[in-house]
Amino acid sequence: MLYLIGFLVIIVVIIRLNVKYYQLKGNPKDFVMKKND
Repeated sequence: MLYLIGFLVIIVVIIRLNVKYYQLKGNPKDFVMKKND
């Protein structure tokens, strides 16, 4: 049971970080270009 709660918390944190990252970058195409560099 505890590991399930921890797993959910980790997923929420990852999603929040992704949202912040996309808001900072703005354009997903920019993200792809930078990734290719």
